[in-house]
Amino acid sequence: MTGGTTGVHLHGRGRRALLVLAMCMATLASAVAPVAADTDPPHLWVFSRTDGFRHGSIEHSQQVITDLAASTGAFTVEFSEDTADLTTALLDRTDAILFANTTGEHPFSEAQKAMFVDWLLDGGGFMGIHAAADTNYQWPEYQELVGAAFESHPHNGNQMGGFLLDRATVQIEDTTHPITAAWDGAEEFQMREEYYRWRQNPRGTQDVHVLLSLDETSTYTGFGQLGAISPAYDDDQPLEWTKSFRGANRVWYTNLGHYEGTYGDPQWQTHFVAAVQWVTSAE
Repeated sequence: MTGGTTGVHLHGRGRRALLVLAMCMATLASAVAPVAADTDPPHLWVFSRTDGFRHGSIEHSQQVITDLAASTGAFTVEFSEDTADLTTALLDRTDAILFANTTGEHPFSEAQKAMFVDWLLDGGGFMGIHAAADTNYQWPEYQELVGAAFESHPHNGNQMGGFLLDRATVQIEDTTHPITAAWDGAEEFQMREEYYRWRQNPRGTQDVHVLLSLDETSTYTGFGQLGAISPAYDDDQPLEWTKSFRGANRVWYTNLGHYEGTYGDPQWQTHFVAAVQWVTSAE
């Protein structure tokens, strides 16, 4: 009898525990479900058409971005090099557009350009990697969007055939911005890259906020008189910034992205994901 009573008692506790657990799960489900519906990852359209020089790192960068989307779940992505793909249907399902190492004048129609501008003014995010600042010179709104245009690249990462002088020092100007958090508060890092000189310095224009800049004293353009190595730049060179297009959205551009090695850098990868999240986040 005692054993039977104990068995019934334990069974009752188990039922009560299951009931409490079921109630908790129901409450949790009701709280989480609406959030999940509103937190689908943002969709990124990556455009890498080249009507001029083509970077050999494009295909590698696409694989890295594909892997980041899959491994982090932070965004979904599709790629294109066809201007015909820029349609209202695409824009309706896209949160941010990335021009990645695009070159030349792209044959977008005037209707497509106007549609793209309207989408930006409606809050669509824009991202640019490296040669996104070396394209569409005949499209004024695009030039305004990026914020700066390529002039030259005196330090191209091939100064000394793979030695340390091929690298340069990148200064982190805003160590508290979520996009630069990948460097964990560091004030600088070194990277082999092709660093642009701008036709007009973007600093102080529009609402440009510089995140990274070049330590010009760490750059080299080869050998000067009597074999002396000379710095490639003698003035301020922003490398990465955030801004908006006429105050209506979020824009991010980085000069980093010429070489495959850049995309393989874990900190660059973390900072790219953070950039996608920042560009596609509401104010």
